[in-house]
Amino acid sequence: MDVITSSCPPMDLVMQWIDMLWMEHLHEVKKEPTTQRDNIPRGLFSSPQHFRLVEPLHHRQRKSYRGESRFLLPRPILLLSHCTVTVKLVDEDGILLDEESQSSLMGPQGTQTSMILPHFRTPAMSLKVGRQLEPIRAALCFFIDYHTKEGELGRAVVLSDVVHFIRDRRSPTRVCQVANPQSWSVVCAAVVATLCLRKMDDAFGLENSDHKLKEIQSSMSDHQFKTKLYIDGKWVEPVNGGKSIPVINPSNEQVIIHVMGGTEEDVNRAVAAARKAFEVQSGPNAWSTLDGKDRAKFLRAISKGVADKKELLARLEATDCGKPHREAELDLDDVAGCFDYYAGLAEKIDERQDNGIKIADDRFKSTVQYAPVGVVGAIIPWNYPLLMAAWKIAPALAAGCTVVLKPSEVTPITALEFAQIVHDAGVPPGVFNVVNGYGADVGGPLSRHPEVDKVAFTGSVATGSTVMREASATIKNVTLELGGKSPIVVFNDADITDAVEWIMFGIFWTNGQICSATSRLLVQEEIADRLLERLVEETKKIHVGDPFSKEDPSIGPLVNEIQHKKVLKYIDTAKKEGGKILTGGKRPNHLTSGYFIEPTVIVDVKENHTVWREEIFGPVLSVMRFRTEEEAIRLANDSSFGLAASILSKDEERNKRFVKAFRAGIVWVNCSQPAFYQCPWGGMKQSGIGRELGTYGLDNYLEVKQVTTYQVKESGKWGWYIKSKIMVCRRSKGTRRLGAQHTKQQANSSFTHTTSMRSMAIPSPGRAAAFLLLMMLWVTDCLQLQ
Repeated sequence: MDVITSSCPPMDLVMQWIDMLWMEHLHEVKKEPTTQRDNIPRGLFSSPQHFRLVEPLHHRQRKSYRGESRFLLPRPILLLSHCTVTVKLVDEDGILLDEESQSSLMGPQGTQTSMILPHFRTPAMSLKVGRQLEPIRAALCFFIDYHTKEGELGRAVVLSDVVHFIRDRRSPTRVCQVANPQSWSVVCAAVVATLCLRKMDDAFGLENSDHKLKEIQSSMSDHQFKTKLYIDGKWVEPVNGGKSIPVINPSNEQVIIHVMGGTEEDVNRAVAAARKAFEVQSGPNAWSTLDGKDRAKFLRAISKGVADKKELLARLEATDCGKPHREAELDLDDVAGCFDYYAGLAEKIDERQDNGIKIADDRFKSTVQYAPVGVVGAIIPWNYPLLMAAWKIAPALAAGCTVVLKPSEVTPITALEFAQIVHDAGVPPGVFNVVNGYGADVGGPLSRHPEVDKVAFTGSVATGSTVMREASATIKNVTLELGGKSPIVVFNDADITDAVEWIMFGIFWTNGQICSATSRLLVQEEIADRLLERLVEETKKIHVGDPFSKEDPSIGPLVNEIQHKKVLKYIDTAKKEGGKILTGGKRPNHLTSGYFIEPTVIVDVKENHTVWREEIFGPVLSVMRFRTEEEAIRLANDSSFGLAASILSKDEERNKRFVKAFRAGIVWVNCSQPAFYQCPWGGMKQSGIGRELGTYGLDNYLEVKQVTTYQVKESGKWGWYIKSKIMVCRRSKGTRRLGAQHTKQQANSSFTHTTSMRSMAIPSPGRAAAFLLLMMLWVTDCLQLQ
């Protein structure tokens, strides 16, 4: 056991010592041709990429603390996993306090955690600090239990004299001499102590939102996250070096990470890998020929992988696309649920195979089989980076397709993390591939590639039109989920409080950056003034801020500078065209950086105004009034889009009328924006083609194959071209069946027979009719025999 004693060397020596340990270990790692996870003590690092420090440890930062100055240790990038950190209190002599004192000072829940994630989730401390602690000369004692490279259990201990730290404010921690200075556990222990002291900072009222943000920024180094392309089960660099794509944190406009962008050559590689994994010729384990129940196992493993990394993925998602952290967490629940749902549907594909169809001819048996479409090119947007990917990947894999994913160049981080989850789930190489890159470099080549059988796209109408044009050259199967300008119609019998809640949820969710946003409010005259007054009142209460700030904001920043400028321009245009801003319409006063916009409500809007006609994709609500149902329906349907529509009314018959009248693929009654992966999702008009989610989403990736079998065993029974002695021609319901036919000799014989009838004693008219009938039969026989 490595123990850090209570003696305290000068802080500068400690800094030098820790730096030396880092450098020595980095030097040893570089000697190895390849560094595998097993080269690192288990429980200390999740991958060999977590060696780099954000900045040298001796660069300490000066912070203000209750009017005084002190030094804080910076944040090294370090991931501790599968280790347990236990926090106890000890007295000056290093003896643990009794359980009663532990409980009174640290809370009854204890202070143990099993994992410290890269965003620095500290042990769950509920320490009661302040005057209670000052009379007791107690120190925080951190026990770090971990597994060594050989699998043995080790323990590191760090003592930090909290009382001395609080009263004298001279030293951030008592990092002390160690029994074994070569042990990596000591470095980990020192870091844990630093993190826990930062937790104490929060307890004393320091700027915890700034600390959280800096911790997240620190955790976003190039060495922590995948930056390459994932092709054929391997992380590879672009063929021609590619382009370096910066990923921006929209909360502070700083670069989080650079990822490698691919080109057409990389698309070719990925498609070739996907084709090889799909084809039956690949062998008995080809993805397309696996039973649905076997594919379901992989899908459930992916679901579990997402659930296990939910907190990390949610933080990454909120960081690179700007949505509130709690919304990102809900998204990740849906991602995991989506894969689990399609695992169930994959199993049911087996049950659907070879189902019989009732037909009119019992000589035949007809059945239906479902075959995977083939190689799928999936192109996803930036507003729901991982969820939109799941909507395409889960049903595609369930159906037996292979996938090449092109994530948005604006938000690629979680797609790359997801690729590692797929890899860890054991999915065969080539079944799933990720190619980062810009639209022209990757999206275009993927859409027109002759070996891609289907393209699934979610994004703007303009880009969707380009994808459709590229795919048309080879007549690809295409699913498009495009933009929207959805109406929400509020009648005077609606409850105002409920109506305001659903109006706000319909437009401000995901910072207004959602294709189905009900951005056009139609409110009946009698209720309009009261509803708008309440709407403005509640909208002004919405907190806009960093997704991780302590205020728990409901609206974060827009995704990037381009979108920020675009939305502000729409607001400015609305004012120029005669619209009136009731609230919002500008950057919040308390946020000087980041792409933030206040939630905005615009009234006095006309039918021809730009903000009423065009999709804005931001937290901007346009309002018009109506008098009658007929007027409301006309205004609601008067749009080039048809993704969604909502009605708020207590009149059930009226609701039924509007459900039928709305020209939209999704209709919400007394709500707005609920989405469930069991239900179909898609729109009419320019809002797209096809449906995602539910069984409809699975069918998007399946080809229907009719199989018909002729069941008559006797030879020569069909006889259409190969003739037998007797010809029988008859019709039956649903089919035309032709029996055996005459030979040429028989036809000649029948002609001889007809001529001999001339001498029969038949009255002249009857004889003529008989002759004509026989001549017609003879001609028919001759024509059939030719």
